[in-house]
Amino acid sequence: LPEVKTCCNCFSLETGAKIIGFSLTVLSAAFMVLIVTDEIEHFHRQTYRGYRYAPSFVYFTDVGVSLHFIFAVYLLQGIYDRKSYYLMAWVILQVATIIVGIFVILIFFGILLGAGRPHNIKSIDMEFDRLLIAIIFTFISCYTVLVVNSHRIRMNSQIQARENCES
Repeated sequence: LPEVKTCCNCFSLETGAKIIGFSLTVLSAAFMVLIVTDEIEHFHRQTYRGYRYAPSFVYFTDVGVSLHFIFAVYLLQGIYDRKSYYLMAWVILQVATIIVGIFVILIFFGILLGAGRPHNIKSIDMEFDRLLIAIIFTFISCYTVLVVNSHRIRMNSQIQARENCES
Protein backbone atom coordinates (compact mmCIF):
# COMPACT_ATOMS: atom_id res chain seq x y z
CA LEU A 1 0.00 0.00 0.00
CA PRO A 2 1.20 3.53 -0.62
CA GLU A 3 2.10 5.67 2.35
CA VAL A 4 0.93 9.13 3.32
CA LYS A 5 2.99 11.57 5.38
CA THR A 6 0.15 13.29 7.26
CA CYS A 7 -3.57 12.95 7.81
CA CYS A 8 -5.52 15.55 5.80
CA ASN A 9 -2.33 17.67 5.50
CA CYS A 10 -2.85 19.07 9.01
CA PHE A 11 -2.56 16.20 11.51
CA SER A 12 0.26 13.80 12.28
CA LEU A 13 -0.33 10.17 11.37
CA GLU A 14 -0.73 9.23 15.03
CA THR A 15 -3.30 11.97 15.64
CA GLY A 16 -5.12 11.05 12.44
CA ALA A 17 -5.19 7.38 13.41
CA LYS A 18 -6.56 8.34 16.84
CA ILE A 19 -9.25 10.51 15.24
CA ILE A 20 -10.17 7.64 12.93
CA GLY A 21 -10.25 5.18 15.85
CA PHE A 22 -12.39 7.39 18.09
CA SER A 23 -14.75 8.31 15.24
CA LEU A 24 -15.26 4.70 14.22
CA THR A 25 -15.75 3.59 17.82
CA VAL A 26 -18.41 6.22 18.47
CA LEU A 27 -20.15 5.71 15.11
CA SER A 28 -20.14 1.92 15.44
CA ALA A 29 -21.49 2.07 18.99
CA ALA A 30 -24.23 4.50 17.97
CA PHE A 31 -25.13 2.35 14.97
CA MET A 32 -25.25 -0.78 17.17
CA VAL A 33 -27.68 0.96 19.54
CA LEU A 34 -29.79 2.06 16.57
CA ILE A 35 -29.89 -1.45 15.10
CA VAL A 36 -30.73 -3.11 18.43
CA THR A 37 -33.47 -0.56 19.12
CA ASP A 38 -34.93 -1.08 15.66
CA GLU A 39 -34.86 -4.88 16.03
CA ILE A 40 -36.51 -4.73 19.47
CA GLU A 41 -39.29 -2.56 18.07
CA HIS A 42 -39.71 -4.87 15.07
CA PHE A 43 -39.95 -8.05 17.15
CA HIS A 44 -42.17 -6.31 19.71
CA ARG A 45 -44.63 -5.41 16.93
CA GLN A 46 -44.50 -8.97 15.56
CA THR A 47 -45.25 -10.46 19.00
CA TYR A 48 -48.30 -8.28 19.55
CA ARG A 49 -49.65 -9.19 16.13
CA GLY A 50 -49.68 -12.79 17.28
CA TYR A 51 -46.76 -14.05 15.20
CA ARG A 52 -44.43 -15.08 18.05
CA TYR A 53 -41.51 -14.54 15.72
CA ALA A 54 -38.23 -15.70 17.27
CA PRO A 55 -35.22 -15.16 15.02
CA SER A 56 -32.95 -18.16 14.58
CA PHE A 57 -30.29 -16.26 12.68
CA VAL A 58 -28.02 -13.29 13.20
CA TYR A 59 -28.34 -10.38 10.84
CA PHE A 60 -25.35 -9.66 8.64
CA THR A 61 -25.46 -6.00 9.62
CA ASP A 62 -25.31 -6.84 13.33
CA VAL A 63 -22.19 -8.92 12.85
CA GLY A 64 -20.55 -6.33 10.60
CA VAL A 65 -21.18 -3.40 12.92
CA SER A 66 -20.09 -5.44 15.95
CA LEU A 67 -16.86 -6.41 14.20
CA HIS A 68 -16.19 -2.80 13.26
CA PHE A 69 -16.76 -1.70 16.85
CA ILE A 70 -14.45 -4.38 18.26
CA PHE A 71 -11.73 -3.65 15.72
CA ALA A 72 -12.04 0.13 16.26
CA VAL A 73 -11.35 -0.51 19.94
CA TYR A 74 -8.39 -2.71 18.91
CA LEU A 75 -7.17 0.12 16.71
CA LEU A 76 -7.22 2.55 19.62
CA GLN A 77 -5.56 0.04 21.93
CA GLY A 78 -2.89 -0.65 19.33
CA ILE A 79 -2.16 3.05 18.93
CA TYR A 80 -1.91 3.76 22.64
CA ASP A 81 -0.06 0.55 23.56
CA ARG A 82 2.15 0.64 20.43
CA LYS A 83 0.99 -2.80 19.25
CA SER A 84 1.25 -2.73 15.49
CA TYR A 85 -0.41 -6.11 15.01
CA TYR A 86 -3.67 -4.61 16.35
CA LEU A 87 -3.41 -1.93 13.70
CA MET A 88 -2.73 -4.58 11.06
CA ALA A 89 -5.84 -6.51 12.15
CA TRP A 90 -7.87 -3.32 11.68
CA VAL A 91 -6.30 -2.74 8.25
CA ILE A 92 -7.23 -6.29 7.17
CA LEU A 93 -10.85 -5.82 8.29
CA GLN A 94 -11.05 -2.50 6.46
CA VAL A 95 -9.62 -4.00 3.26
CA ALA A 96 -12.27 -6.73 3.45
CA THR A 97 -14.90 -4.01 3.96
CA ILE A 98 -13.59 -2.13 0.93
CA ILE A 99 -13.82 -5.27 -1.19
CA VAL A 100 -17.44 -5.76 -0.06
CA GLY A 101 -18.04 -2.07 -0.79
CA ILE A 102 -16.77 -2.51 -4.34
CA PHE A 103 -19.17 -5.43 -4.84
CA VAL A 104 -22.03 -3.29 -3.49
CA ILE A 105 -21.09 -0.53 -5.93
CA LEU A 106 -21.13 -3.02 -8.81
CA ILE A 107 -24.54 -4.29 -7.69
CA PHE A 108 -25.87 -0.72 -7.52
CA PHE A 109 -24.50 -0.08 -11.03
CA GLY A 110 -26.38 -3.16 -12.22
CA ILE A 111 -29.59 -1.99 -10.56
CA LEU A 112 -29.14 1.54 -11.86
CA LEU A 113 -28.55 0.39 -15.41
CA GLY A 114 -31.82 -1.45 -15.24
CA ALA A 115 -31.26 -5.06 -16.25
CA GLY A 116 -34.15 -4.72 -18.70
CA ARG A 117 -36.88 -3.69 -16.27
CA PRO A 118 -38.59 -0.31 -16.28
CA HIS A 119 -37.80 2.18 -13.53
CA ASN A 120 -39.57 5.28 -12.46
CA ILE A 121 -37.62 8.47 -11.83
CA LYS A 122 -37.96 8.28 -8.04
CA SER A 123 -36.45 4.78 -7.82
CA ILE A 124 -33.59 5.76 -10.12
CA ASP A 125 -32.86 8.82 -7.95
CA MET A 126 -32.91 6.69 -4.79
CA GLU A 127 -30.61 4.06 -6.30
CA PHE A 128 -28.27 6.77 -7.61
CA ASP A 129 -28.12 8.26 -4.10
CA ARG A 130 -27.22 4.86 -2.65
CA LEU A 131 -24.57 4.39 -5.32
CA LEU A 132 -23.07 7.79 -4.57
CA ILE A 133 -23.02 7.09 -0.82
CA ALA A 134 -21.36 3.69 -1.40
CA ILE A 135 -18.67 5.30 -3.58
CA ILE A 136 -17.99 8.08 -1.05
CA PHE A 137 -17.73 5.67 1.89
CA THR A 138 -15.46 3.35 -0.09
CA PHE A 139 -13.08 6.21 -0.86
CA ILE A 140 -13.14 7.38 2.76
CA SER A 141 -12.36 3.82 3.89
CA CYS A 142 -9.44 3.66 1.45
CA TYR A 143 -7.98 6.87 2.85
CA THR A 144 -8.39 5.77 6.47
CA VAL A 145 -6.59 2.52 5.63
CA LEU A 146 -3.72 4.50 4.10
CA VAL A 147 -3.43 6.72 7.19
CA VAL A 148 -3.53 3.87 9.71
CA ASN A 149 -1.22 1.65 7.67
CA SER A 150 1.28 4.51 7.26
CA HIS A 151 1.17 5.08 11.01
CA ARG A 152 1.70 1.35 11.57
CA ILE A 153 4.74 1.32 9.27
CA ARG A 154 6.19 4.41 10.95
CA MET A 155 5.51 2.94 14.39
CA ASN A 156 7.29 -0.30 13.42
CA SER A 157 10.32 1.61 12.15
CA GLN A 158 10.48 3.66 15.38
CA ILE A 159 10.27 0.50 17.50
CA GLN A 160 12.97 -1.16 15.40
CA ALA A 161 15.22 1.92 15.61
CA ARG A 162 14.79 1.99 19.39
CA GLU A 163 15.70 -1.71 19.62
CA ASN A 164 18.80 -1.15 17.46
CA CYS A 165 19.93 1.72 19.72
CA GLU A 166 19.53 -0.44 22.82
CA SER A 167 21.63 -3.29 21.45
